[in-house]
Amino acid sequence: MKTLFVGDLHLQQALILPKVAKVVAQEKIERVIFTGDYVDAYGQKNNSTLFLSALDLLKEFKEEHLQKGIEVVNLVGNHDAPYMIDRRNHYTSEDPELILAVKKRLYGLGLQVAFQLDDYLVSHAGFNQDFEVEDWNFETMTEEEHKAKLYEYQTHVGYIRRGRFPYGSPIWSDFMETTLHTNPKYPKQVVGHTPQKAIQLGNIIGIDTFSNNYISEQGWQLIGNGDLLCYEEGQFKVIPTDWPSKATIKGLEKLFWPGE
Repeated sequence: MKTLFVGDLHLQQALILPKVAKVVAQEKIERVIFTGDYVDAYGQKNNSTLFLSALDLLKEFKEEHLQKGIEVVNLVGNHDAPYMIDRRNHYTSEDPELILAVKKRLYGLGLQVAFQLDDYLVSHAGFNQDFEVEDWNFETMTEEEHKAKLYEYQTHVGYIRRGRFPYGSPIWSDFMETTLHTNPKYPKQVVGHTPQKAIQLGNIIGIDTFSNNYISEQGWQLIGNGDLLCYEEGQFKVIPTDWPSKATIKGLEKLFWPGE
């Protein structure tokens, strides 16, 4: 099954999903896998309109493509988990009503931790040597059955990410942790989470290419080039997009509130 991988979205659905849909149509994609982090962006903590519209756009994308017979898999990221387990931190929204609305929408997407595609294990951040793959990782999460397990993942942050553990969980593992201390049972993985300038093929493939940051007096700066990753019959192909452009910068300026 021809599969397309899409990295972290971070409230940029309005800009990214049209590009994904275009590639899906052109490449005759049969499955799309999103690696999580659908919410949170710099300076947007309480931009409730953006939060809800971004998640609604993702739901619409999923429903429209499912109707066309295209499978859509949504994995969970470390920015999604706090809303799902009722745990606020420094980067989540501070609006109680928004938090509940986001939580409902995230569970409604049918999130899961991991997906196995032939030899490759797919997750938000990767499985390093400290975490074994468990059956529940491939299940659609519900609050009743998975909240406690997701809480453990969300609070298990490695030293590199300023946590208190040697290595992070599958939603927190830094790309360096995943590559240098890979779970020996899963030497081949596809992950998001850690910003990449471009997709480099290898045993551990990072696809977080839509990241950016806001610099005072300079505005929005792109980190990644917007590459997408395609897989078919054991072969990967990097698909470029027109993400690195003035149009993208203008889109970010229109989409986001000015950085705080």
